[in-house]
Amino acid sequence: MSRTAFQIREVAMPGTAFQISLDDILEVLRNHRDRLSSDARQSCSQGEIAFSEHLMAHVIDADRAERAALHADDLDKQTEYAQQEILAMLVEKGVVLASA
Repeated sequence: MSRTAFQIREVAMPGTAFQISLDDILEVLRNHRDRLSSDARQSCSQGEIAFSEHLMAHVIDADRAERAALHADDLDKQTEYAQQEILAMLVEKGVVLASA
């Protein structure tokens, strides 16, 4: 998982930092493709990256995801926690349908 191409911003806490990226959003969308709302599925089919950029700008609370990530010590766990929080936000906004 790349953390270089689309880095957005950084939240600093004493001695640590984490930043979400478009790659994180893309991974969440891809991992939950079967649960995307019909509007989200259509937007993804027209361009995953553009849709992810839209979500980053208008739907995702980066600070919230970054705070969730900082509950872990290593990068892999931080990424997992951030992506879990991104998924929660996408479910709250109806982009991803809640699991049954």
